This record gives sequence, C-alpha cells and structure tokens, in this order.
Amino acid sequence: MGAYIYALVTGCLFIASLLAAEPEPWKRESAPEGVTLESRPVKDNAYYEYRAQADTDAPVAALCDAIFDWGSVSKDHAQLKARTLLEDHGEYRIVYDQLDPPVVSCRDFAFTVKRERRDDGSCRLDFYPTNEKAPASPSGWVRMEKLKGSWLFEPRGEGKTHVTYQLWADPAGAIPAVFVHGSQREAAVETLKKGIAKGRELQARRAP
Repeated sequence: MGAYIYALVTGCLFIASLLAAEPEPWKRESAPEGVTLESRPVKDNAYYEYRAQADTDAPVAALCDAIFDWGSVSKDHAQLKARTLLEDHGEYRIVYDQLDPPVVSCRDFAFTVKRERRDDGSCRLDFYPTNEKAPASPSGWVRMEKLKGSWLFEPRGEGKTHVTYQLWADPAGAIPAVFVHGSQREAAVETLKKGIAKGRELQARRAP
C-alpha cells in the first residue's frame, strides 16, 4: 500500500509539473488586414512571445528556401551591422550577427537555423542561440542569450500556403520591456510580410 501511495503522489506531482509548464494562452493583437497577430507572456521574463500568421499564393518550397537563406546569409535586415556564416551543414547553419539598434548599445549573438522538409508537404524553420560558437563580444557590446523562433509553411491547396512566424527575444541589457513591446509587435508583422515577399521573389525567378 505504501508503494502504491508513493507512486500515486509521484504521478500527481509529475502531472502538476507538466501543467505548470504549460505556456500562457495567446492574446489577439491589432494587425493589418490579412495578418493575424497574437502575443503571450513568457514565464519569468518581461518580454512577450509573438505569433504572426497569413496566407499567401507563394508555394511552400519557395517560401522555405527563400527565408532559410534570408535568415542565415542575407544582410537585408534592419539594424544588422554585420553577419558571418560560421558553419553550413546543408539543412542547418550557424550564424553570427552583430546588431546596431538606435539609442542603446550594440548587440551580438550566434544562432542556429534549421530547415525541416516534412512528408506532409509542409516545411519548418527553427532558430535558437548557439553562443558557444560566437567570437568574443567587442568591448561595450551586449551579448543576447535568450532567443527562439520558428517559421512554419503549410500547403493549403491551389498553390497557396499558410505562413506562421513565431518569435521570442529578450534584448538583454537595461532596456525597460515596456519600451520594447510596441517595436516587437511591429517587427513581427513586418518580418512576416517581408518573408512572404522574399518567397514570392524566389518563385518568380524559378518560374519558366
């Protein structure tokens, strides 16, 4: 009987820990027509996670390939001071970025971006910090440690694709979160729209 009670208590504690780890529900944010934007708080952090979604006539393959390159080798990004491709393993790359945001100190970090082409026709990109691969930060710079995000491209038939972009980023340093929420909301929408535009451009170049 004692062993049974112990197992029952242990099981309840395990379930409770799983429930405690459940993320907060998404909250709808205002967004331009054709875009759905949501946010949710992240446990023990002042910065929100954002999710932006939209449908497009660009196909999955063009979107996934274009954004994989845009997110790892292209320098066409706001506030990007320098980008170095540290490692290229085909379906995943390790990148070192230096950022020069207005007003505050420069930031840097290394990250991995992985591409997964799925059997159901969808494609997913995930990115996360890999700072053990980064060179030493320049003097006076702030190293970003907390970052995760993804892109998901799902076929919807007739050549259409549902695109989901998700990001949580803590810029580190002494920036009050209240001053960052607005710019992060706007950046989520603009990144989604620009990524879709990159996919359309690649599809146009591929067209016979």
